[in-house]
Amino acid sequence: MKIIGSIISLSFIVIFLLVFSFPSICFSEVKTVQKTDFKWILYGKTMDGVNYYYNKDIVKVKPNIIRVREKRGYSKIEKNKIIELRKRDKRSINGWDKLDHSINLREMDCIKRTNILVGSAYFNDKEEVLSETYYSEVFIRDYMIKKSVIPDSISEILLNKVCLKK
Repeated sequence: MKIIGSIISLSFIVIFLLVFSFPSICFSEVKTVQKTDFKWILYGKTMDGVNYYYNKDIVKVKPNIIRVREKRGYSKIEKNKIIELRKRDKRSINGWDKLDHSINLREMDCIKRTNILVGSAYFNDKEEVLSETYYSEVFIRDYMIKKSVIPDSISEILLNKVCLKK
């Protein structure tokens, strides 16, 4: 029994070290052009001027679990917040002054009312990718925590809209 526990612990440590030693396993920064022909439906706006849209093409993963694309159009205030966060984290801000929107892929459980970010991409005003992050299915299943949707939040509005359509 001790051997099995040791093997599991060692496996976890190896995976942990791989993920953090080689961040490209989990995320990457790329400069490619992304063409999207999605039909976006506005579902929310914030006081800071951020517009939230979702794509009507919802993928059913399991009977109560769906995946939906969410588009977030940034205001000048929100762009500046993101640039400041990147500066604080000592990440590149090259080209981020042209940030226009992001597209997120969310997995939502309509029964348990949870969601998890599966991936995201940030685009400039010419539809060029500034940064892109996608997590593997194994990483999502084993290491990410599904978060409960907060009542009266943008996420709850999205959950209510897309779960009615499934």
